[in-house]
Amino acid sequence: LETMAVIANAVFVSRRFKSIRVMNIWYIALKFRPALPIYYMNAMLKTSCLNSNKYPVNKGERESLGKLVYSSGSMGNLIRGVKLFSLLTTTIAFGMQPMIWHDMFVHDDRSALLTTLTLSFLSFSVMCSPLLLNLLTKRYVICMYHDEKQHLFSVMTYNIFAWPRIIQFKFEDIKAFDSPILANLLVDSYPLLMISTNFTDEYVLEKFLPLLGEEETPKRKALSFMKTMKANVGLWNSKKFSVSRDSVCSLIEKLFYEFPVHLRNYSIEGVSFEKHICGAINSLQEVKSSLHTICMAMCRFDYDISIVGNGYRSIVTVFDLCLIGLLRSLFKISKISHRRWFRASRPVKEVVAYAEILRVLCQAVDLVSKYLPKPNSQCLFLTNVDADDLDRLMSSFEQLDQSNFYGRQIGFQFCSSVSNVFHVIGTALASYSTLWNHSNVWYRRYPSIVYSCCRFLVNPENRSKHIAKIFRHSDLELCRSFWSLLESPILRTLPSVVGPKLAVNELYCIQPTDMLSLQTKNGTMVNIPVPSAFSGPRHLCVRILSLHRWPGLMGEKLKDRSSRSNFLVLHCHGGGFIATSTKTHETYLKFWAAELNCPIVSVDYSLAPENPYPRALEEALYAYAWCLTHADFLGWTGEYLCFAGESAGGLLLTSTCLKLIQLDVARLPDKLVAIYTPFLVEFAPSASRLLSLLDPLIPWGIMYRCLYAYKFGALTDDQRFAEVREGRKVSKSGIEMKTSAEECLGEEKILPDREIETEMSDSKYIRLSAELFDREFIKFLSMHELTEPSFHCSPESRLGKSAEIQRDQIEEPNLSKSRCGSVTDNLVEVCSTVSDIFVENVSRILKDSTNVSSTVDCSSSNGNDPVLNRKRLQTSTNDSGSGIFADGDPLLSPWLATDELLRNLPPTSVVACHLDPLLDDSISFCKKLRQANVPHTLDLIESLPHGFMNLMSFSKECRLATQLCLRRIKETLISE
Repeated sequence: LETMAVIANAVFVSRRFKSIRVMNIWYIALKFRPALPIYYMNAMLKTSCLNSNKYPVNKGERESLGKLVYSSGSMGNLIRGVKLFSLLTTTIAFGMQPMIWHDMFVHDDRSALLTTLTLSFLSFSVMCSPLLLNLLTKRYVICMYHDEKQHLFSVMTYNIFAWPRIIQFKFEDIKAFDSPILANLLVDSYPLLMISTNFTDEYVLEKFLPLLGEEETPKRKALSFMKTMKANVGLWNSKKFSVSRDSVCSLIEKLFYEFPVHLRNYSIEGVSFEKHICGAINSLQEVKSSLHTICMAMCRFDYDISIVGNGYRSIVTVFDLCLIGLLRSLFKISKISHRRWFRASRPVKEVVAYAEILRVLCQAVDLVSKYLPKPNSQCLFLTNVDADDLDRLMSSFEQLDQSNFYGRQIGFQFCSSVSNVFHVIGTALASYSTLWNHSNVWYRRYPSIVYSCCRFLVNPENRSKHIAKIFRHSDLELCRSFWSLLESPILRTLPSVVGPKLAVNELYCIQPTDMLSLQTKNGTMVNIPVPSAFSGPRHLCVRILSLHRWPGLMGEKLKDRSSRSNFLVLHCHGGGFIATSTKTHETYLKFWAAELNCPIVSVDYSLAPENPYPRALEEALYAYAWCLTHADFLGWTGEYLCFAGESAGGLLLTSTCLKLIQLDVARLPDKLVAIYTPFLVEFAPSASRLLSLLDPLIPWGIMYRCLYAYKFGALTDDQRFAEVREGRKVSKSGIEMKTSAEECLGEEKILPDREIETEMSDSKYIRLSAELFDREFIKFLSMHELTEPSFHCSPESRLGKSAEIQRDQIEEPNLSKSRCGSVTDNLVEVCSTVSDIFVENVSRILKDSTNVSSTVDCSSSNGNDPVLNRKRLQTSTNDSGSGIFADGDPLLSPWLATDELLRNLPPTSVVACHLDPLLDDSISFCKKLRQANVPHTLDLIESLPHGFMNLMSFSKECRLATQLCLRRIKETLISE
């Protein structure tokens, strides 16, 4: 209100008082005073947070009040300073009013009534800021003292003139105050606002928490959250609760029918609230048998007994999260529906959003249950499904209503911090889509995008329809254009100001001059040619990052070779093969460089579809040979090297290792770390890949078009089908897709059902992490008569023999000295002889596939039709349904590599997410590594999406998961 009045006032004055230049300037400056406190606030927030000497209470009085137990820190100074500043400017503005009134009547030719009304409005606007500031801050507690002898509390607030007011009371006089006007406590009819994080005394905080509506101190919450991290089944060693699914369904029905009749009949877009809930309940009853079938079969697809996770479990988890989310939304309405200020619109729409998502998930579960692999199969990919059945399956999934997944509950399956980020990304994408065919004139585009953002924020249902339309038509060009905004000059500068400051962070271009050579195991030299596929020889850019400027690094004078770093990390970024650069991923790379204290070389490989396979692989191989040849230039001794890649970059580095093995190169990297990586570049659906139908980052159509661009680039139809026919011949005569459990796992025996049956396999029970829900809701589940008999809360999740990574274990010393121990011993110690898997950024590939800034369209003229796209992809499908990418090339799809080739891989660490559409790629590849006796670790992280490392600046959960990936790199570098 103040800002609008200031703008109108300033414009009016500048137009009317042209002859009074000096007064005009001063008046406009005074009316724009709301901008000045912003600078003042920024300066004040830098002061000490707990300096009680800054409060306007003298020392003697402060000692008489007792011990300081509550302090708002610099916020108290901020409130006082802004109030005084506002009072001063308002006083001056009031002093100028007579002159303004006089000049207005003399120089203005308007009517007296209009002039009076205008000046009255301007005068009223002058008074707004002091009154508004007082309304917002008069109840805010600046500090509180406690006299233990008299059991007396003394709180201080500021009045309208920024003068302190002391209120004394005893604890018995305090009452909880439920009011929408900035207050949560009531003391002798005087409302107060106190924040739990401002308490400085733990004992006093424990007494006030029930009145503040909280049950656990923020410090204890932080300690319980940061205490333990899981290294395989989840990110945290948090509590798990289980409850009967039937009892939850009964409780949903009971809670709903306890609502008043007018609330049950509340209409949303012409459909009653009751009809939405009844439809969801009926769908739950119909899907019981299908859900039971999946739950009984999902155990046999786990990596082993102790490391449970696969696409079928993920589908059940998403289903249960939606079911519990629906119950929690109904529970929230039941708590607040009796309040005077209750408004039904928003909470009812949230419940309806969950109900519609649940209805669609019931249809998806029913479809998945019809296409389960054979009972004796442990292969997660549907390679043994007939082409016609596969086409019917995908057609059915594409006909599901996906718009419900991108509305109010977008990203509901992830933790709250990530879900909030998806709300912003979804709004930005929907707003940007409205400008796709809009005029290029800036004064038309910018107002339109501002209007669209406001409209989609207010109406998430409208936003979901726009996003669903984009994803349904697989509009890759729109998504590429949207994600290319990350490469804009403004956003490219953000990583430079975020994170630790590095001594070296430069982009270096390797000139394509000479052919490099590597030594083979038999002593001969093998040539590594300059990358030349598709676009011919040209320079290759790498980004070099280091916390310190090591001797020799980037031409630094080399005095002592022994003072160089013993370690080097070679990194490849994600982006769906078609988008982003090393600059885009600089946020977590700077964090890695600071923690590892060693040089990092990140490859800026060429992107598809202009440079499809094998161009990027050639560049990754050439970069590796260049690092070995120019170790002095990198400040590296040439001793220890680790490959680390995420999503598409993980696939490139895995393929690079396989290529080095094929060339019989003697020097291989010491370890390979792959993070959410796609190991099968093929149109082979799996249970986890079906999750892309509701994933806001890597939707189904965009994902497969990215894989298509990486394989075929921008070939014409004739070229494509010629290569497809040739690929089918190779597939039949060479390496064929394996369809049975014996073929997928070799000689490994299938575990009996009684050995793999776990608590999570019971089809009647929901089992989720308690950390995803508030304590009040968990307490409600444990005490309600319907759920109490089946409710159980375990102290921690099943870990079996898997590792437990403590928070303090992550903070290891910098890697500037020699390593100790062996790789094998270290892996055995960490994983307790449990072989795990290697997973990298598969879903990130898919997500980042939308980041491409290229203008080459890799589809035909009908590329925006998802059904036609899918049929083109299936044109090359052979009898086993292997798909268009099934040409048996292990460098394209490492999952197709033979045991003889995989056996020589270095120790491998795979990091994947339970809710990542590329989870099955990681699980299947790790089973292949286990069969080939390759030392490896597998980490499965809960509640986080594909590409979580790029979200570490916005989510503490993503930041902890990034630290887990960093630890996997450290385990290699600190071990022999």
